[in-house]
Amino acid sequence: MAGMPNSPFPKATIRGSDAPGSDALNTADLADKIDVLLTLLEGWSAQPQPALSQSQVGSAEARIAHLEASTSHLEQDVSQIRTDIRDIRERLYRLQERVAHLPSKGALAFSVVALLAVVVAASAFQLQLQAFAAAAF
Repeated sequence: MAGMPNSPFPKATIRGSDAPGSDALNTADLADKIDVLLTLLEGWSAQPQPALSQSQVGSAEARIAHLEASTSHLEQDVSQIRTDIRDIRERLYRLQERVAHLPSKGALAFSVVALLAVVVAASAFQLQLQAFAAAAF
């Protein structure tokens, strides 16, 4: 910023603890830094602001009117998005309740293993079951 070519601000110089290789900080150096910042700010605020022409003011008003119209449309969109998010939250809550009542992985695994054990036992004792069934009927 300071010492830049074509800068509207006064040039600042490196003094005291700002010098490369210096780690010390004292109040005098801090006061110098504040003075430099104040000088820069005063130089910036004193810059003349260009006046707007009538056509620029008219085009600015047109742009502002367009932005206001867009803003009202955006407000409607945001309102609709909020409604949609509430609906999604309600559906998610209902889904969580339904999932909470489903059996756990352990219960499903136990059911599958038990069914598999019945099938294996039936196939292992198939001949004996057939003989028992034939004798009973």
